[in-house]
Order: sequence, then C-alpha cells, then structure tokens
Amino acid sequence: MKPLLKFRLKPFYPALLWLIALPVAAEFEITGQLQQEYVNWSSAAIHLSGKQVGDGAVYITDTNRHDQYGASSITLKGSRNLRRDYRAVGAVGFDLDINHTADLQDGEAWLGFSSTQSLWRFGRMASPYRDATQSWDPFDATFLQARGNGGLSLSHHSGYLQNSLAYQSNWWGVDLDFAWAMDQQDENQDGETDGDDTLALALTKAMGGWTLALAREDDQRSDRQASKFGARFGHDSWQYQLQYERLEAADDYGYDALFNLIWHSDLTQVAFSVGKTDAPSEFAAQLNYYALGMKYAFTSDTIFHIGYRTTRTDASPNNNERAVGMGLRFLF
Repeated sequence: MKPLLKFRLKPFYPALLWLIALPVAAEFEITGQLQQEYVNWSSAAIHLSGKQVGDGAVYITDTNRHDQYGASSITLKGSRNLRRDYRAVGAVGFDLDINHTADLQDGEAWLGFSSTQSLWRFGRMASPYRDATQSWDPFDATFLQARGNGGLSLSHHSGYLQNSLAYQSNWWGVDLDFAWAMDQQDENQDGETDGDDTLALALTKAMGGWTLALAREDDQRSDRQASKFGARFGHDSWQYQLQYERLEAADDYGYDALFNLIWHSDLTQVAFSVGKTDAPSEFAAQLNYYALGMKYAFTSDTIFHIGYRTTRTDASPNNNERAVGMGLRFLF
C-alpha cells in the first residue's frame, strides 16, 4: 500500500534534532492547517501563480497551486525555560501538498531565545517584509488572494530567508522585526563568500482603531529592493485597508497597490478587494485585480470560503483570468 505521507529525509536543520531531543519537561506542540478548494478558471492564459490551466477548467486545488504547495502546512514548536525570564525556543515547519503526492517541502526552521521584551532567532524563516502585512489580505492563501495576482508582489511575499539572524522587539509601542540573511556562497571560488546579503526591516504601530506598517527589503543577490506602506482602520463591523509597494529591480521601477473593504460579524466575513500591479520585474504587463468573497466559520478552526476573482491585463483581452470557486480550511 502506498504510504499516505512520504517524508524526504534530508540533512535537515539542527532545529529538527533539537525538537526531537526535547525533554518531557519542555513545552512541545504541533500545529497546522489543511485546505482544499474547488475552482473554475476561464481564460487563464497568464498563469499568474504558477498554475497552468485551460479555459473553463475545473480543479481541486490549494491556493491556485496544482501539484504544488499551497496553504496546507504543519509546524512543530518547542520551548524550554532557562534562567530568569529567558526561554529557548525552536520551530520546524513543512509545506504540505495534499492534492497530489501528500509530500512535504521544507518550510521554516529556526532556533532562538526569547524574553519578555524580545525574540532572537537563527535559521530559515519568512522575511519581516512578508510578515508585516501579508496576513491583512482577507483572502490570503486562497485562490482569491492578492499576492501574485495583481495586488501584492509575489517575489517579496513568498519563500524564506536562508542562513538568517532575526530580532523582534517592541520599543515605545512600535513592533520592530529585523532579519539579516547572510550570503554564504562562493560563486567565484576565490575562498571568500560573495556577501550578497538580504536585509529586511518592518515597523508596525497600533493606536486606537488604526494599524500602520512600514517595511523595506534589500535582496542584493537578485538585485531587488522593495518598500511597503500599509494602513488599516477598524470601526464597528467594518475594516478598511490600504497597501502600497514600490518595487525596484536593476533599472526597473514599479508598484503594487491594494485596497480591501471588509465587513464581519461573529461567524461571517465579507470582503471586496481591488488592486493594481505595474512592475516590469514582476510581470511584463500591467495587472488589475478584483476579488469578492465570503468566509463562514463553522467553528474557530473550520472555515469555509467562496468567491470570485478576476485579474485583467492590458497585454491582451484574451489574457484576462477569471476564477470562481469555494474551499474549506481546517486548523489544528
């Protein structure tokens, strides 16, 4: 019988061995989520999110990723009390393909120390730039999402920083998140590392009903830079969000802009999103993004979503992408 899950055992990061060796007295937990979607695509000629589909095709999918890794994931976390207010912490995460082979792909993997004021981490992790506002998108990690579909950049909101040192803290009510990914490659084979590091910084401030965010990422290896501003305001059952990115790549400059209007009750959320991408480094054509959808929580960990998304391009009317579908996400 074919196994349900196939683990590709590689020389994983020291974090995995550290977690396995945790004594019984330490805190240990496994968290994750599974998601499946039923989606119909039309005129999907631009293949925005790495998914190649035909006109009028129907797919069982996960975040618009066919036979690839989408929203489904699993994470192992552990911690142990040290002296005074310090703790040793660690995490190993895997992106899970539940559409095809039930395979696992490397996700985050880090070790660190935490206190009441700060968190230091070392290893592989998401960029502070990515974490600053990506989760604001009410459709994040679904086929309706703005990321890569004309509302948020794909290159700066995916993947992980390798060989990284990260620091998180709060100063005067401002959340600070910084990461330095060290380039340890020696492409010239001259005995010295190339030094094409990546630096990322995010600042977030909540005050009253407002949340403001500033973020910057400089990827020297790929010669890509990005700056981002985000603002959101909530009042009663309504929330308004705005994000703007300036993207730089070699001599190309561009931008992404995204606006979200969200209404929510105890169990239901309805959202409308509109965005625009004009960034040669991301896509050759200008993209206009629209999405309308609803989420309903059967329980706090079982959430149903349904909606419609279209991404239009000025390159050709035949390259417009339309998707309508529904999905279910289960958290554990």
